[in-house]
Amino acid sequence: MYSFTDSVEILSQNGYTICANNNADEYARKIVVLVHGFGGSSEGRFTSSLTPILNEKGLGVVSFDLPGHGRSPVGGE
Repeated sequence: MYSFTDSVEILSQNGYTICANNNADEYARKIVVLVHGFGGSSEGRFTSSLTPILNEKGLGVVSFDLPGHGRSPVGGE
């Protein structure tokens, strides 16, 4: 599995905690936002495989867990 650089928690306007991974360094001129599919997570096989390839091409990657997936808890309305 790929080692993610920076894990953060974002509080949404509706009170959800959204867990995200930031793999964009200070030299990245473009950012790719990866969103997982149903039942996936920001640290799943797809994201873990694609992130190093995109980073090698100079692209930063930000991925996040939708509520109730991965590290983001189920909550809110």
